[in-house]
Amino acid sequence: MSEEDRLAPGTKLYLVWHEIESETEGDRYTFIGVYSTEENAKRAVALLRAKPDFKETPDNFGIYENTVDMIGWPEGFAKWSANDPDGALGLRPRD
Repeated sequence: MSEEDRLAPGTKLYLVWHEIESETEGDRYTFIGVYSTEENAKRAVALLRAKPDFKETPDNFGIYENTVDMIGWPEGFAKWSANDPDGALGLRPRD
């Protein structure tokens, strides 16, 4: 890959996922793709909404903006207690 083919740090990208949350069958996340603009990501969603596996849950698509060469979670992840799945007791301290 040549230097001119690389994305510059700070470039915005748009990731598309289809997400189904289920307490009985487990959550399912389907990665759709990475797009250079939000408009292109929305076009992909519009094309897929009526397709098999998506048409029953057409509103479960998510578009997430990301930035090239940036850490997405610099503060780390907070953890939830297994004994408190709805979060009523608040966040657990980090290990």
